[in-house]
Amino acid sequence: MIYTSYFAKLKELEKHNIIPISICGKAPDWYKGLQYKKLAPKYGFFYGMEEES
Repeated sequence: MIYTSYFAKLKELEKHNIIPISICGKAPDWYKGLQYKKLAPKYGFFYGMEEES
């Protein structure tokens, strides 16, 4: 099953044995969990332009 959440709820997720995987452009410096950057929005997304591949 896939859930969506936010970093402030990480402790709550751990209580339910849910493994968080970050897909954001930049995770907080304190976050040491798994990350899947291929799903993160590209830099140009935030400025309304497409980034060249």
